[in-house]
Amino acid sequence: MGDRFYPGQRDYLAQLNTMDQQIRAANSATSPVFVNLSVGGDAYINRLRSAASAEVLRIAYGTLTKGVKIKTRIPASEANAMTVRIVGAYNSYTRPIEILLSSYFYQGAVYIPTATIVSGGDTSNDPVLQVGVEDGCYAIWLSGVGVYLPRLIVSVIQAGILDNYIEAQLSGWTWVDEAATNASYRNVTTSTMMGAINGVVSTRSRMLVGGAVDDAVSAVVTSGMVSAGGVIRHATDNAWAFGDPTHRATQVYCAAGVINTSDAREKTPVSPLQPAAIAAAQQLLGEIGLYQWLAAVQDKGADARYHIGMTVQRAIEIMRSHGLEPMRYGFVCYDKWDAEVVQRQTNVGQKITRSREVQRQKVRTVTRPETFVENVAGRFVRKTRQVEVEELVVESHPVFGEQGAPVLVDGVQLTVDVPVMEPVVEQYEVDAEPVFEDVVIRPAGDRYAFRYEQLNLFLLAGLFAMMSGQSQKN
Repeated sequence: MGDRFYPGQRDYLAQLNTMDQQIRAANSATSPVFVNLSVGGDAYINRLRSAASAEVLRIAYGTLTKGVKIKTRIPASEANAMTVRIVGAYNSYTRPIEILLSSYFYQGAVYIPTATIVSGGDTSNDPVLQVGVEDGCYAIWLSGVGVYLPRLIVSVIQAGILDNYIEAQLSGWTWVDEAATNASYRNVTTSTMMGAINGVVSTRSRMLVGGAVDDAVSAVVTSGMVSAGGVIRHATDNAWAFGDPTHRATQVYCAAGVINTSDAREKTPVSPLQPAAIAAAQQLLGEIGLYQWLAAVQDKGADARYHIGMTVQRAIEIMRSHGLEPMRYGFVCYDKWDAEVVQRQTNVGQKITRSREVQRQKVRTVTRPETFVENVAGRFVRKTRQVEVEELVVESHPVFGEQGAPVLVDGVQLTVDVPVMEPVVEQYEVDAEPVFEDVVIRPAGDRYAFRYEQLNLFLLAGLFAMMSGQSQKN
């Protein structure tokens, strides 16, 4: 580029020099040191329109810390998505690391934050990333399992969401020493870690649960399967179900049976079944038979397997015929759910045309002679014709020496041609503002079900009464 500078580039280089001096002094600092690249006037500050990313923050910390919170100026709204690149080192210069992090904001919360971490050091001690919102803007929290000396450079990646880098959103970023847990932040759901150990590159995916991650027991996501190295449990006793009526498991594989709480200290006294219940149980015994699942028949046809049981609707009819309220009994279950609706963008890839004024070198049309050769009766004749051509417009300016005297070459004034610029309105395309519509991904519905272990005991009571000679009278 020689001595040619973009607007503001000289200011940018001066800022870099100042920043380098401050970063070198950070080794002896006792408090966080950061410098933000300010934006003013026509200064693009490393945000040239053709750039793939824009540096927005440098972090240098001279003392030990356990966490860094990066506060952005990107508003947490459905109009913006955050995509940043963090490059630097932990533990001074001994742990080089690169982080590519993205997330988006939807209906009041940060959704699906994902990150790729490329580490040249100990991947088991890579930082845990969390994404949240502070003061209406995105914020990123990096925490490690040990102390480190962060020296990081943060850049925003041009992903089409921030049109031509909206400079108001890329200035004023800050960071703070943040060792406390950020409970309101969302963990990065998955992260792909890549590292080189003894020259061998290893790749793994981890699902981060809670704060710090212990590799020995962390969950591993591989091709849709979650594997855990420890106990899988809920954080609160008897508070949540495993699955729900619309997200059922096909099978549960166990080496032993399912353990259900049956402690007398947690129950009312057990009372015998009333005659009406005994009669209903004895009648239900006659309902046991073969059935096939309709989905299996559709998939396998005649090869669909037979199952043993009855339908809940028939059990309800029989129990009501004996004056019983079926829903008072724990073996009869009924679930109902509303439709699940999400918003999907309907104009993905759609472009709109905008206008902007740019400076271009002026062009003019001139007439010039053009020589050509034409075959005339077997003779090749050289001819001349006038043609119109377009040429760039320049202005000639005299050149002067440092003392102000004209510069002469062979007695002739030396001149320099300077392009003549003019404002031109040009058309360009950008992504259209996203348009969303509601899409039903799961219709409303309901479903009946049995708790078979309780149903079987209910039937067993009726069978015992039958074998004991008790009639089916109410």
